[in-house]
Order: sequence, then structure tokens, then C-alpha cells
Amino acid sequence: MKILEAAIQLFAKKGYRETSVGQIEAEAGLAPRAGGFYRHFKAKEDLLIEAVELYVREVDRELQFSDVLPLGDTRAELLLIGRTQLNAAKRHSDLRKIIRREGRHLKKVSALVHANVQEDAFKEILPWLKDKVKQSGQGIDDIEALAVNVFGPVFFVLYAEDQGDEPLRVSRERFLMNWATHWAAAIDSGTL
Repeated sequence: MKILEAAIQLFAKKGYRETSVGQIEAEAGLAPRAGGFYRHFKAKEDLLIEAVELYVREVDRELQFSDVLPLGDTRAELLLIGRTQLNAAKRHSDLRKIIRREGRHLKKVSALVHANVQEDAFKEILPWLKDKVKQSGQGIDDIEALAVNVFGPVFFVLYAEDQGDEPLRVSRERFLMNWATHWAAAIDSGTL
């Protein structure tokens, strides 16, 4: 929807509170202040909530690893998961920027993000990791903590990229190759 796209671009560039409904209408190709926005949304917050709900559905679809896993190679599987997560986040970088900047001020948006987006990142990973640990014969009871340890670095790189940084000038691809090699060896060898 043109209004959603226009609003997200403006919110990311100017800020949620600094963007007027008239600016959204103009950016979407509607006559400013002619009521076109209000035919679709009651308020800016309703538009942002709809955008976040759409984001949640898209990310949920993008992170469906169970459709393609297992590949028979732990390193290749880790690379697939890591790349997919980072690429999905990059595709939605404007909305993620808005959520980070404005989420704490908009309680409904913040609640929606915490209830869905953060859980989605691990929803498909946990069964995969549990199966890998079981196959390797390791008796790890706290799979959630292990998942945070294994995939936390991916989210750190994502956070750094959001800040316009490349830690120690290590590219995303270089990081992913090293990360996947390290964790595949630990998982497959039973040395977690």
C-alpha cells in the first residue's frame, strides 16, 4: 500500500512525531490534507501498528527454515539461517529503525514487537538446534540459552550494521563464514 510505504520512509528519515499526515499524503501521491489518509487509517499510530503487523507476518514467512532444513551439513545450515536472518532484517531496515527509535514512546507498537518479532527470530531455530544437539549426543538442557549464545553474534552484527558500523572492519560475509565454521565444529563434535 502506497500510504504505508510513504509513511515508513518518512518516519525513518524524519521521525514519527516530526512527520505530519499531510506529508504522508503528499509522499503517497494523495492531495495533502484532503482526507485521503483518514479513509484508510484513524491516526498515524494505527498506520504504524498496521506496518508492524505486516512486518511480523513477512518476517515470519521469511524465517521459515523448516521448509528447507535439514541440508545434511551443519555449517551450510548455519550459513542459511544467518544469511536469511540478516537479509530479512536488512529488507525491513527502515521499519526496524522506527521501532528502535519510537517503540518506547508508542506502547502498542512496543508490545506488538516484543510479543512477536523477537520470538519469531528464534521460533524456527530452537527445534533445529535441539535436533542438532541431540544428534551429537550432548546433554544440554537449556536450549534457549544455547540458542542465544550461538545466534547472539548474528544479532550483534545486525545491531552494528544498523549503527553503520563494521566491527573490526570484518564484512558480513567474512563474519558469517567464520561464525558458521566455529559453531558447526562445536555442534558436530559434541564440544558445546
